[in-house]
Amino acid sequence: MHSFFRISLSLLFCFFSCPFVFSDESAKQLVESNCLNCHLDPNIQAPSLESMSWYTKQGLVAVMQRGKMKSQSAHLTQEEQFLIADFISEAVVDDQFEECQFDLKKKDVLGKSHWSSWGVTNTNTRYQPDSDIDSRNVSNLKLRWVFNVKGLESRSPPVVIGNLLIIGTSTGFIYALDKKTGCVHWSYRAEGDIRSSPLVKLNNAFLYFIDSYLTVYSLNLLDGSVRWKTDLPSEEFNFSTGSPVLYGSKLIIPISTIETVMPLDPFHECCKTSGAVVAVDVYTGELIWNHRVLPKAELIGKRLITRVKKFAPSGAAVWSTPTIDSSGNKIFFGTAQSLQSPASEFSDAIIALDFDTGKRIWSHQTTPKDAFNLACMIPLHPSCPEEDGPDLDFGAAVIYTKDNQGKEIVIAGQKSGWVYAFDPKDGQKIWSKRLGRGGKLGGVHWGMATKGNTLFVGISDREIPSDEGLYDMKPSPGLYSLDISTGNLLWVSSIELRKDCEECNEKNLLGFSAPISITNDVIFAGSLDGRFFAYTTQGKRVWTFDTKKDFIAVNAYSTKAKGGSIDAAGPVIVDDWVFTNSGFGGHDQIPGNVLLAFSLE
Repeated sequence: MHSFFRISLSLLFCFFSCPFVFSDESAKQLVESNCLNCHLDPNIQAPSLESMSWYTKQGLVAVMQRGKMKSQSAHLTQEEQFLIADFISEAVVDDQFEECQFDLKKKDVLGKSHWSSWGVTNTNTRYQPDSDIDSRNVSNLKLRWVFNVKGLESRSPPVVIGNLLIIGTSTGFIYALDKKTGCVHWSYRAEGDIRSSPLVKLNNAFLYFIDSYLTVYSLNLLDGSVRWKTDLPSEEFNFSTGSPVLYGSKLIIPISTIETVMPLDPFHECCKTSGAVVAVDVYTGELIWNHRVLPKAELIGKRLITRVKKFAPSGAAVWSTPTIDSSGNKIFFGTAQSLQSPASEFSDAIIALDFDTGKRIWSHQTTPKDAFNLACMIPLHPSCPEEDGPDLDFGAAVIYTKDNQGKEIVIAGQKSGWVYAFDPKDGQKIWSKRLGRGGKLGGVHWGMATKGNTLFVGISDREIPSDEGLYDMKPSPGLYSLDISTGNLLWVSSIELRKDCEECNEKNLLGFSAPISITNDVIFAGSLDGRFFAYTTQGKRVWTFDTKKDFIAVNAYSTKAKGGSIDAAGPVIVDDWVFTNSGFGGHDQIPGNVLLAFSLE
């Protein structure tokens, strides 16, 4: 391509995809030229600059150098990146916390009640049988302490083992807290931020977690000392969002991709990366197998105007925690959309792998021809694939369970608003049920839960401008209950708009995007508008707590501690305690940075 044509085309997209700038511009001009058009565009749903101000300078620089903004920031010098970060960030580095004044013993954690992984068990039921909380006493829950995880998102859900709570943060720290007071036993800083749930192996004192740069860590649960570290095999733009799951001696880890964002740059050769699932030995960190969802991308042509190369297949990210059947023979997970046309048969699909080898056993695609990346949010952007969405991937964790007759079922919820049940042997569909309108931020977003023969589903159905006119029903946010055997609807509990939150209503922050959790006859669910609810398993709301406010935390005393949208991380229940994250500044939602701890009076 002639250099004149390339420069002209760059200027053409200066309002869409973070343009070339000159090094002598002031910090304000750098931000205005490089950030505002994307971060103010309601279609893209990027975090606002106000939300981004919650990041530290170091955190913003890391996003530009290694994270989602790597491609958009590649033309900036390091000095310009630091100027932008310094202008936007209002956060201070505050690592102050109260150290616990007593030693942690194995007897305090092993053999106790627990929520030891994202889904409680490796089947992702999110049901806690060991709890004192029920519909008769849930109204007696009181806030006991608040921990400030810093940043603009509280998205790493904790795990609790006896008296110990472990939580990761966007600053890369992982903290071991006393469950009852929030004091810190130890902390450890990873190389990247922690977006997923830690995991504990219950028959010993070993802790596992993954940072966003795909380094897996195994620590001693009692003192935080490192047992081993392993860098997972990855390609450029691969990163971690889903949580690990454990069975026997294998740690099963999902891998996603941020290449969804990169095509905003009209000269990005879209797209080459793929989602994956890998198996690691829990004792040594050695890689056992690596299942790349898609075959290697090949050159399929060039864009009509820019003549930039196109590659396919690509995408099929694995956003969520895989699940394992009760015999340990199969792994099940869902995939995201393709990033380039033609869409792959393995995108928007539920896939089963052999647990020992990582080989694919079956795949069931529910939405064919779904190729989408963020360039499609910009009118006439040449990087949008021909199929142009509708971006209805599986972000929620798959559930493996059995009905009352002992029949095995794999259940999956999709952003389309549909819920599916599959036969785990061959992937044949047993039933399907549409609950919500669906959309890019709608439908079943992050997770469901089961108890007995009943499935409980949170529906977001958040409306955004780019979804207008695509669907044939009105948004239906709320909590739903289905019969596992048949898919028949048992009840629905709708959620009403907040009358005291103009921001929530302007941004359509209504519904349940975060995973839900169950204990006894109570369901806990956090909403996009910051409210934290308890419902009975018959659909009656019995308790509400507003998390969208300022708190006084037990740590980081000079850093604001605030709740906001509840998204990505679900409630954790142990004994007479329940914990919830609050604050999620992504997707132009309400930023926040707290973990809230409640217990019965």
